[in-house]
Amino acid sequence: RKLKREAGLGMRALRHRLRLEAAEAALRQCATVAEAATRCGFDDPSYFTRWFRRQRGLAPRAWQATIARSNSLS
Repeated sequence: RKLKREAGLGMRALRHRLRLEAAEAALRQCATVAEAATRCGFDDPSYFTRWFRRQRGLAPRAWQATIARSNSLS
């Protein structure tokens, strides 16, 4: 309750946010989705793909392509 009161997030929401940040960092650094999934603690790349799509609305590979395009435009 204290975490919810002070951070505005429950434990599950905070865990998802931190894991998503780790997943995005891994996807920026890794060439493959499977490597990124392993780096941020997922045993199954397929589950990672489904989880990431629920969080961001894009598959990890599509998200990587979007980031690559925005970096090349900058």
